[in-house]
Amino acid sequence: MFNSRKIEYRIIEFPIAAGYSIYSRNNIEAKIICELSFNYLLNAYYHPVTYAGQYKKQYWLGKSFSGLLSCNYSLNTNLKLSVEAGYSFMNETKKDIFLFSQDEPVIGIEHRYFPVLVGLNYTFR
Repeated sequence: MFNSRKIEYRIIEFPIAAGYSIYSRNNIEAKIICELSFNYLLNAYYHPVTYAGQYKKQYWLGKSFSGLLSCNYSLNTNLKLSVEAGYSFMNETKKDIFLFSQDEPVIGIEHRYFPVLVGLNYTFR
């Protein structure tokens, strides 16, 4: 049996989001967003003492459901500063055949994440 302290996943997310504007005055707009994303696992990198390396996966990992709070500040007519922060409430994970414990032959890694996004939105006119 081998120990692993760290596992890295490379994932492609396919999100579907819906939002509601809760505040909109002057140059500031705030929204609440609910997001459902479908996650495709490309590869995993395991960090055990022996057998360290990157392993190709290429399968659907599961679904994630997140809630976000978004704030946009208009810098001018075409440019907005955008900040989003949120929390993932639900994350489905498929069981990985390379991961096991003393009690179960195959396990999946449950996780939570806090997406924080900062960016600029430019509107072409």
